[in-house]
Amino acid sequence: MVHYGSASINDKKAGYSSLTTAASVEKEKAEEIEEEIKEQTSFIGGVSEELGITADSEESEVMQIMHEMTHQKVRAQDKWGAVPLTNENVKKVIAIVEASSFEHKTDMLTILKRWENDNFSTVAEDHNFFWRLQGGNVGQAYGTLTIEEEQKFIENNFAE
Repeated sequence: MVHYGSASINDKKAGYSSLTTAASVEKEKAEEIEEEIKEQTSFIGGVSEELGITADSEESEVMQIMHEMTHQKVRAQDKWGAVPLTNENVKKVIAIVEASSFEHKTDMLTILKRWENDNFSTVAEDHNFFWRLQGGNVGQAYGTLTIEEEQKFIENNFAE
């Protein structure tokens, strides 16, 4: 048998048969997945344990915090900044938004109420809502992390 990269030629008297080495293809795919998981869950920089917003904050500042809260749950080409997406933080942001006259108040509260109820089924879309309003051109979310991946992100980015 002669090996050529990921393909092998099996010399049989009846002729040559090409055998793709499924194991090497699977190994390569597993390595790609492992690399993406590492990329999505590693330390991203710009992390803060504090919300850093108050009732006097501008809408853009609150949106930035909500955007950064999504980073622990989404897959995105590029992530910078993260704030823990905890129930306590969600409640604080709800109080700020409810007391505001923000242009996007209704949309923001809809998202926050979902999060308050542990509904993150649209968190990638939530991320992209903020990303678009902030003029994003790199870093659009394209999926969500698994529970295990999210836990790894939390471990790598937030002090316990």
